[in-house]
Amino acid sequence: MTTKVEAGIIREKDELVLMPHNVLVQVKGLEKQGQKVTFGLAGTIVDVGLKMPSDFDTSSLKKGNVLCDPRYPMKLISSFIARVIIYDILSPISKGEAIVVHSYTSKMPGKI
Repeated sequence: MTTKVEAGIIREKDELVLMPHNVLVQVKGLEKQGQKVTFGLAGTIVDVGLKMPSDFDTSSLKKGNVLCDPRYPMKLISSFIARVIIYDILSPISKGEAIVVHSYTSKMPGKI
């Protein structure tokens, strides 16, 4: 069964793609602050119960995994260009310098 995912809303029985695993999952239930809810809006924190494929290894789940509309899965990238603004600096930063890039709950090594 495929359900239409509304923009910015997640509901029970919605089918979503779990990235970066590229696995189709179904929403079993939603809770907000310990109370069952019928939907979750973009930008709110909800606990999501998922029905996973039987062959999926749940130990591979990590903070930073993303649930996506199957029509618009998140694209995986290996590099990006960013404009960095530094307000308070103790030492100079130069091209090629090693840094740590933080994005939500994930962090990766990077370089300027």
